[in-house]
Amino acid sequence: MLRRLLTQTDNPDRAGFLWNTIVGVWFTFQPTAISFVITRTLGASETGQFAYAVAQAYLFWGIGIYGMRRYQASDVEFRFTFGEYLGSRVVTTAAMILAGLGFAAWSIVRDPGSADTMALVLLVLALRAVDSLEDVYLGYFQQMGRLDIGSKVSAYRSIASTIVIMLALQATHDMPLAIGLGVVVSVVLLAVMLPQAFVRPLTPQERALTSARLWRLLSACAPLFVATFVSIYVANAPRYAINAALDLEAQGFFSWLSLAPFLITLLSMVIYNPVITRMAVQWTTGDLRTFVSWTRRLSMLIGGVTVVTTAAGLLLGVPVLNAITGWDFGPYRTELVVLLLAGGLSAWGGLYSTVLTIVRRQGWFTVGVVAAAAVGLTGGAWVRHGGLLGASWLYVALFAVQCAVFGAALQTVVRRRRLEGTSRA
Repeated sequence: MLRRLLTQTDNPDRAGFLWNTIVGVWFTFQPTAISFVITRTLGASETGQFAYAVAQAYLFWGIGIYGMRRYQASDVEFRFTFGEYLGSRVVTTAAMILAGLGFAAWSIVRDPGSADTMALVLLVLALRAVDSLEDVYLGYFQQMGRLDIGSKVSAYRSIASTIVIMLALQATHDMPLAIGLGVVVSVVLLAVMLPQAFVRPLTPQERALTSARLWRLLSACAPLFVATFVSIYVANAPRYAINAALDLEAQGFFSWLSLAPFLITLLSMVIYNPVITRMAVQWTTGDLRTFVSWTRRLSMLIGGVTVVTTAAGLLLGVPVLNAITGWDFGPYRTELVVLLLAGGLSAWGGLYSTVLTIVRRQGWFTVGVVAAAAVGLTGGAWVRHGGLLGASWLYVALFAVQCAVFGAALQTVVRRRRLEGTSRA
């Protein structure tokens, strides 16, 4: 019954797009859904504490996923086996957990009063560790043209565990207990569903794993790891600056306002993630005209999403946030619009970095996010002088730098490929 639910479909491509959309939407809204219950049951300071825990846990999650998903999904020539992808993910997830434990210990030594917050960081990190392990299976199913299967597993697991967390919060008003229960449910569901998700058993070739090739894979994806890790820091730099310069209540307000750029980024990922493998085939086979056409089309779609979302946010954003939280967001209308603009830049940056990975020029991803991180180091000054509006403009600056680097690099790569094709002709 479970196997049939996960694997049977009349149209794998259409089902893959649908379920990938559901997963993408839910992955972004999961912290927001939990924040909603925290906001209603515990208050602004606790919402800010949870937002900080999520930001720190996501930073270490960057170690776990290692930036490998897009590389795996676009590995249409099967250069590495699934066993090697899985083995590497075990290594990186273990490193993620050790890094989180080290950070928590260091923080508590520096400030014993942060013990409760660090406990929350580690619990959210445990949720992200399950996501990290699951992600390598999603990459495999996408390689096999069955993104729908992996997305169903992820959707069922994530939605069920989040519902458990929300119900436990309402019943107990205890954040650590609620998130701990969510971790248990998440692990159990993943362990039950994954064995039923495979249409056929893995072949010995697919399971093959050698340490030399595992480290070769980790080495090949190292630029993506650095870029992914730094990009997560960049995405959360305003939160870190707020934590240093303002209070947890301000962090709570910003956690809701900053939903805007992540919403646009999410909608954009839903647009381009399902076509990564198709675009990789176009690039590999030399169908440059179609490849460029798809890139332009996706860029225009992201522009359209940004315009529509910004207009909706300008008209409805403040009333909706007021209704959801019970707080007054009227003084933050400008911050919301600025963050929506930042969301569009973030989405374009995400698309261009994905395309750079497809064409195996992921080193430029590292260059772009490191340049943005240099701007992020000035975040304290932006927040001290401008408050939450300064944090919002910091987002714009961060993503504008990434967009400029990624876009210029992609134009150069495509131009060179076009010249190479002309010279061969």
